[in-house]
Amino acid sequence: MASITVFGREYPMAYTVEAQAEIAKRFGGIEKIELAFNTEDVASMMVNMAFCAAVMCKAYEDRERVRCKFMGEEYTPKEVVSEAELICAIEPKEVPEISSAIMEAMKEGNKTTVEVEPAKGKNADATP
Repeated sequence: MASITVFGREYPMAYTVEAQAEIAKRFGGIEKIELAFNTEDVASMMVNMAFCAAVMCKAYEDRERVRCKFMGEEYTPKEVVSEAELICAIEPKEVPEISSAIMEAMKEGNKTTVEVEPAKGKNADATP
């Protein structure tokens, strides 16, 4: 699970439809997310990264709340870190770690599982 750590506290992240829609709204389409990580303007990049991380942290908590509801489990709300808090807390040296966590969350959110059944019939056996 992707997460970021701020002042020693871990915040899990999830790339959900909710997160994708919020990020797409900010950048004018999800295909333009690379603009968030444009290294030509480092200050904007760090603000955009804080935005993406905060959105994905919120998405994780929202997803966890819904999961607990569907599973009949008790949900204990956790405080979600905000974009403003991340902007204040993130130091430039943490940018690579946070960027990696964002990419990991996106990769996990887009992960596809394919189940394959064994072939049936006369050609199903492998030739030695």
